[in-house]
Amino acid sequence: MIDDGESPSAGSAASEQRTALVLTLLTLLAAGLRFWRLGDWSFWADEIATLRDAQDLGKVITYPVGYALIGFAVRLFGSNEFAARLVPAIAGAISVPALYLIGRKLFSERAAMLSAVLLAVSSYHIFFSQEARYYSLMMLLSMLAMWCAFVGFERNSLKGLLGAVLLLALAGWTHWTAGLALPALAAYALWVSRKEGRPAGICWSNLAILFAPFAAFGVLFARPILSFLADWHAKSGFSIGRCALTAAKLADRYEPAALICAAVAAWMLLQQRDRRAKWLLSWALVPPALVVLFVGFAEGGSRFALVALPAFLLLAGEGLDILIRYAAEDRKKVAWLLAGVVILSLGLKDALYFTVERGQRPRWREAAEYVRSKAQAEGAPLIATAAPAGPEVLAFYLARPGLEGSMAVEPNPTGLAELERQPKDRVCYVIVEQTSNARPAPDLLKFLERNGSRLKSFPLTVRFMDYSLRVYRLPAPARSVP
Repeated sequence: MIDDGESPSAGSAASEQRTALVLTLLTLLAAGLRFWRLGDWSFWADEIATLRDAQDLGKVITYPVGYALIGFAVRLFGSNEFAARLVPAIAGAISVPALYLIGRKLFSERAAMLSAVLLAVSSYHIFFSQEARYYSLMMLLSMLAMWCAFVGFERNSLKGLLGAVLLLALAGWTHWTAGLALPALAAYALWVSRKEGRPAGICWSNLAILFAPFAAFGVLFARPILSFLADWHAKSGFSIGRCALTAAKLADRYEPAALICAAVAAWMLLQQRDRRAKWLLSWALVPPALVVLFVGFAEGGSRFALVALPAFLLLAGEGLDILIRYAAEDRKKVAWLLAGVVILSLGLKDALYFTVERGQRPRWREAAEYVRSKAQAEGAPLIATAAPAGPEVLAFYLARPGLEGSMAVEPNPTGLAELERQPKDRVCYVIVEQTSNARPAPDLLKFLERNGSRLKSFPLTVRFMDYSLRVYRLPAPARSVP
């Protein structure tokens, strides 16, 4: 079930050297994609919050691992975009050879390499490797934990199970969504619990070793955990529409072509009653299903399901390898062409990510620099933002002597009342965000259009979603501002 030795094709020294060279080049590609333009994208609100909390660890009790590492990088290299994203980028790059090594133990060398290629060019993973948050590190730790747990079950290995507990604890202290690995492991244990074909390590004592520490933690800290989760609740109540939208986003993030290949591998392996398929399917399906259900009740997003990405890609790599292995000799080229199409489809998303989508971050830095130049010319007017995420981001980018800073203007009728209370002759710049969950109320937009002037737009479209920023001036200038 788990390959401990070398495959025949990798037996020679020349073959080992070739594999090492290809893996090195692939790791360099992954690192290049994750470090390319790493400091170019503007911070957005969550990243600013990470930067703030990472510099004051005394107030951080939820995710100390990620905050501590990011805080160390910031203290070393400064409070800037590159430094704040350095640790996630390194974790993202390391994940590629780590996935290969797991895939090589599970399947063939070629399947492992294909899985690693898919991860290297995954725009879903690149985004979180370039974000000043902790998701890429959480994915790396939880991926290693899942492997240790599988080894522990397969070999009845105490070291494997204890390694899984330690890695899962570290992953959980990096982000709470690592906890989604636990129901995935529970689902796998239940799936293979029949006597026929049951792994040697599936027994009550081993299950207690793996799950008891986390169960005890959950009991001891039940109240703060429930309070924390309650903060995510959606004001509108349960929404099937949010569930469906999140499921569609996840299918897009995992990449439909890769999902099809993963389905091929899962079907073939299940026909053979292969436990590898059951483990990978439990890992691939349980966390996303829980995330979709969670989003129905709460405000959340597809980022919570990153923990399941390695499982899909391991299956996708094996699926592509199956198609290549079983294709007739005269159709090998077609099978390889299909593999190229799958990889190319992810590569095209990378091209969009780095060009048209500009890292998928609203252009707060550019908007702040534009407003700063206007504010300095007009004697420090009030600078406001009609976006929930805006004030803290603007406060970071507008931290310059001679400016009043930023003011929050709610993107609803309350914000309109705030602007109406301002003196009519006071110059005020308002930055408006266009995303669906941050778009100002119609009356507020009408007020800005009627009493002010739109000076500039900073357009950004991500998968048909508008993340553009607009800058308004109140009152409208006597003449047009270039």
